[in-house]
Order: sequence, then C-alpha cells, then structure tokens
Amino acid sequence: MEGDPQHAETSAAGAKRQRLSAEARKLLKDFAEHVSMHPDSYQRQHLLEQVRRLHGCGQTEAKHINTWFTRYRASVRKKSTQDDDNILFTNFTSEQLDILRPLLRNNPFPKKEMIDIWSVCIKAEPEQVSKWVLYHQAKTAPLRGTSEQSMSVSPTAPIPHLPTPARSLSPPHARGISLPSIATKEEPSPASPLWPTHTAPVPHTSLPQHATVGPDVLDELNPPFVRKPSFDGPRPLRHVPVMLPSPVKQLAKDIHHSITSQRPGSTRKPSTRAEFDAMFKPYEKMMTQFIHNVESGKLQHLGWEPSHKAT
Repeated sequence: MEGDPQHAETSAAGAKRQRLSAEARKLLKDFAEHVSMHPDSYQRQHLLEQVRRLHGCGQTEAKHINTWFTRYRASVRKKSTQDDDNILFTNFTSEQLDILRPLLRNNPFPKKEMIDIWSVCIKAEPEQVSKWVLYHQAKTAPLRGTSEQSMSVSPTAPIPHLPTPARSLSPPHARGISLPSIATKEEPSPASPLWPTHTAPVPHTSLPQHATVGPDVLDELNPPFVRKPSFDGPRPLRHVPVMLPSPVKQLAKDIHHSITSQRPGSTRKPSTRAEFDAMFKPYEKMMTQFIHNVESGKLQHLGWEPSHKAT
C-alpha cells in the first residue's frame, strides 16, 4: 500500500492539468467543425456556459476556451500542410519542410533571390522551392484580405479610396441669358376699319397656271401704295406692332382668292397668246378698276392713299 499515496498525488496532478473533460472537448470540436474555428466573444461566452454545465467543468474559465481553439487551429493547419506536402512535394524531406514553413511564415512573399538562398540552405532545387512557395501562397490567399495582399505584392500600388463623384452633364448656369420671345397672335379690333390681316404669304406655285401674274404686270404697280393705318379705333391691348402685307402681295392674294372661288370648269392651259389674253382679260379689268379706285381716292377711307393726288 506504499504506492497508494504517490499514485493519488500523481492522479491529483493529472486531474489538475486536464481542465477540460472529454465531453467538453467533444462539444468544442463539434462547434469548430460545424460552425467556426474563430468564435466571437458572444459565441465564446455561450460555449463557456455550456461547458460549465458539464460534470467536472464548473471551474472552467474563458481563457481555457481560447487556448483550446488556438491549439485546435494550429493542429488543423499543421495536419493540412503536412498532408499537402506529402502528396504534392515528395522530393522534400520532413527536415526540409520544417525549415521552409517558418521561413515562409515570416516572409509570405519572398523574391527570387530569397528563394534561391532558401534552396541553397536546404540543399534543394530552386524550381521545387519556388513551386512550393507559390502553392502555399495560393492556398492562403483566400484567408488574407485583398488589400493586404495587394500591398505586399506591390508596395507602390495606389490605396483604394471612395469613387470620385462624376461631373454633372448639365450645362453651367450663365447669367444674362434670357428665354426666346414667344410669338403672340394679334387679333384685330372689331371696331377698327382696317383691311383684314393676312400673315402667311401665298407661294407662287399655289396660284393657278392660267392666272399666274408675270413680273411685267406687277412692275406696273410701282411705286407701291402707302397704306395709312387708322387710329380711330381703340388701341390693341398688347403693344405688338401689326405686321401689314404689302399692297402688291395683298392684291395677288385677292386675285388668287377670286380665282379659286370662281374657277371655270375647264382646266385646259392656254396654248397661244390670244387664249391667254382672253383668259386673263377679266382679271386685268378688275386690277385696272382697283388701281383707278385707289388713284381717284375712292378707297382712301379704307387706308389706301394714292401715290399722287388726282388733279
């Protein structure tokens, strides 16, 4: 029975060192495998409460949970690295890999000169060491931030920043620019005896072919008559100047209106001068009568002033 006290002391020391029971370790391992190997503060506190409910784990502290996860991550990382190296890089010995791993951990992005030095130190081919480095860089790339990796590869790369607002496509505001004037329609006063206003000139092609007024006939009307506006009626409400057509244009419009309203049934064009004179004679008579009325002053009350007073 002499060994009983020593055995009890050893058992007590072992129990003191083993702070987490097998059930507690299984609980933490299930969480690490199915949830996350990096629990946050809330998750660690929740795990601590669950472990303390287990038998013999009532004195477990938060640092025990943190220590277990740190060791678990290291073991998983080491096992994964060893498995990959044993499968892909069979030319390396375990001693060579034990040297390369801390070197790559301290210098994750070595230059070619550094890789050549490592190759000399472990007595391996530079191409094999370079492939091993590239593989582990690609393997750890998803775990690193994109910004950290870009700064390590190219220290001179520009730092990402917020996008610059795009320039507005609207034209710059300029002072002193007014809107274009809006045309207004002038309505004649019902009490004004002015001639009815016509604003749109009649194109030459709209006249009938048999009643086209030649330039020699229009030249006989020169000098143009002066139309004197009447101020007897009330002034228009809007101060817009009245645009009056010239007497020659007005005469041509009246002729066109008379022709279109009393057009003969035949649309045959004249083939000789005699036929043209015969067709144009009624209109020539009407124009001659109109000129005579203007010159004699019969139309003066309508605003048509003769070019000279009849004696």
